[in-house]
Amino acid sequence: MKRFKRGVTLGAAFLAMGTGVLGEDITISAAISLKEPLDEIIKKYKVETGGVDEVFVNYGASSALRKQIENGAPVDIVLFADTINVDKLEEEKLIEKEERSEILYNSLLLVGTGEKIGSLEELKGKRVAIADPDTAPLGRYTKEFLENTGEYEKLKDDLILAKNAKGVFNYVESGDVDYGIIYKNEMKNLKNAKIIMEIDSSKHSKPIYGFGILEEGKEGANRFYDFVKGEKAKEIFIENGFKTLE
Repeated sequence: MKRFKRGVTLGAAFLAMGTGVLGEDITISAAISLKEPLDEIIKKYKVETGGVDEVFVNYGASSALRKQIENGAPVDIVLFADTINVDKLEEEKLIEKEERSEILYNSLLLVGTGEKIGSLEELKGKRVAIADPDTAPLGRYTKEFLENTGEYEKLKDDLILAKNAKGVFNYVESGDVDYGIIYKNEMKNLKNAKIIMEIDSSKHSKPIYGFGILEEGKEGANRFYDFVKGEKAKEIFIENGFKTLE
């Protein structure tokens, strides 16, 4: 496995006061759809560990984040919105099977500022935002759903691609498009748009989130990775609209 060896900051190199634990810098690449719960989890982690580690997060589309790692970006932990991108890191020996976890999944919603519709056929001629299937797992799930319902070819000329899940949400909320397909965990943030319909989960792959740790033997990364998989973190994910795998 390729290891990314990184130095720690001078401040983090001292023992945390009263803990006897050596602090480190931890770099995470995370799907943009995880931003709200992960920011909250990091705050809780710092409180519970006495702020011993510095945690830095690069949010974006999972495929784009994976390519950064393949190009040598120094990353300790990945929290992706699918398992395919973690599979690819494993295939390239950048992560090992035993260092992977799958604990969360999401679902999809059609939302919009336009009128209520009774069927997907009524989206024809409307401005519809989806995440880019080539870079974002949400886009891949969305395209799969539209293909399996026979609507993709009919609607593809009306589709407006966003680079990631948050981009779709922003397009819809701003009124730049009439409709968009988003992750269900975003519904609590809707202010201008409304839920049009729930997407049939039997028509697309289950949006399972793939986690993994790349920096073996780095204590700070191991500490945070254990925390983000633990019960306290799961409670935060659930509060933010995610579901956990049994």
